[in-house]
Amino acid sequence: MGFARVGSSPALGTKRLQGDVAKWLRRRSAKPLFGGSIPPVASIIFVDIYILETAPRTIWYNILTVKIWYGVLLIALMLSTACGDGTPSTPKLEVTPDPDGMAGFTPTAIVEKIVAESTAKESTTLDSGPKINCVLNKEENQIACMSTNIKEGSQLKWTSTASDAYIEGSKWQFSIYEQPVGNVAQVFLDICQGSTCQTLETSIDTSELGSMGMHKDTILEAAATPTGPTPKKPLLAPPVLNLPFTTDHEPVGMMPMGETILHPATPDNPGGHPGIDFQWPFQAEIIAATNGEVIEIRTSKPHESLLYFVLVMSGDFVVTYDVLDLYSFNPDLDVGSKVLSGQVMGYGEIASSDDVWTSMHWSFGQWRPGTGKPSPEGVVEKFIVDYMCPVPYFSETERLRLFRLWDSAIYPDAGEFKGAELRKRFPEVCNGPYKNY
Repeated sequence: MGFARVGSSPALGTKRLQGDVAKWLRRRSAKPLFGGSIPPVASIIFVDIYILETAPRTIWYNILTVKIWYGVLLIALMLSTACGDGTPSTPKLEVTPDPDGMAGFTPTAIVEKIVAESTAKESTTLDSGPKINCVLNKEENQIACMSTNIKEGSQLKWTSTASDAYIEGSKWQFSIYEQPVGNVAQVFLDICQGSTCQTLETSIDTSELGSMGMHKDTILEAAATPTGPTPKKPLLAPPVLNLPFTTDHEPVGMMPMGETILHPATPDNPGGHPGIDFQWPFQAEIIAATNGEVIEIRTSKPHESLLYFVLVMSGDFVVTYDVLDLYSFNPDLDVGSKVLSGQVMGYGEIASSDDVWTSMHWSFGQWRPGTGKPSPEGVVEKFIVDYMCPVPYFSETERLRLFRLWDSAIYPDAGEFKGAELRKRFPEVCNGPYKNY
C-alpha cells in the first residue's frame, strides 16, 4: 500500500493519513472493537503502529507535523471534556451545623461529654492503671473531672487547689472560687484499697479565665447591701499534714477518732472522740505537723502537770496539740508566733498512775471565731474548731505510715470492754460521721 506524503499541507496530509490508517485497520479487523468508530487517542496509537509497519525509515521525520497536530487535538478534547458547556461551576459545600452532635447541650453537659469521650479514648490504651482526666468549663467557671481504671471497692476522694470542697466518687465537677496561682489549678484524687493508698494528680490551665476572680469579687460586693450579711469568704487550700512525731518516736497505742465508749457523744461533739490519741510507753517529743501561726494557748492540770492546749492556724484550718513543757522547747512562743513543720512543741502528757505511759490528744479541723462566752468549764473560747478526720490531708507517705501504725497499734481497754472488742466496734482510724476517706 502506498504512503500518503505529508508536509506541504498538514490538513490534507492528515486526511489522507487517516484514510490509509482506516483501510489498514479494516484489514486487521480492529474497527469492530470500537463499535464502528475509533476514539482519538486510539487513532494516534494506530497511526504510530501503521507508520512503523508501512513507512520507510527515511520519511519518519515527515510525520512529526502530523503528531504535533494530533497532540493539539488531544489537548483540546481534554479541555472540552473538563469544562463541559463552558458554564463556570461552583463547588457544592456540604454544611454540617453540628458535627459533634452538641446541639441543645448545656455547657456543663458539653464538658461532661468531652471528658467522657476523652476518657473512653484513653481506656483503649495498653496502660490499665488508674487515671484522671479534667477539662475546664470557662463559661461556668468550673472544672469537670472523671476517673478511669479504678479497682472495684476502692475509696476515692477528690481535692483541688482551686476549691475548698472535696467529694467522694468516680467523678467531680466543682466551681473555681478564685484564680489559681500561676493560672494552673491542681486536682488530686486519693485512691485507697484498705490501708494502701495512692494519689493521682493533674494540672489544668486556667489562663483562659483571665481576671475571673476579680470579676467574681466585684459581683459579690455589688450584690451585698450595707446592712446585709457579708458574703462567705471562700476557704483557702488545706495544708498537707505530717504525723506529729518522728520515726524515732512512733506510738504503740492509738485511740481512734469517732470512738464513743470512753468519749460519749455530746452536743459539741456528736460524733464522739473528736481527734486521735497517740500513746507511748516512754516520754515522746511532739512535733508540729505543718507550718502555721499560733492563735490560742489554753492551759489545764488534768494530772498535776501543766498541760498546754495549743491551736496552730494554717489558712482556714487548724491543728491542735496537747503538750507538756511547751516553753522548755519554745521559750518565746506566744499568740501570733510562727510555727514550722517539724518544730518540737513539747512532750506528751502522763497517761498512767505509774508514769510509764504518755499520751497526746491530737486533732485537725476548720476554725471559726468563738462566741466570746465562757464554756461550762469557765473557759472563754476565742476560736471554735469544727473537727475533721485528718486522713485525706496527710501526704501519701505519711498516710501510709499512719495506716501501718494503726494496723499494729494496741487498743486500750475501756471499762468492761477489752481492747480487742473495741477494735471490732471502731475498726478505722476515723469512725462514724468523721470518716471521709
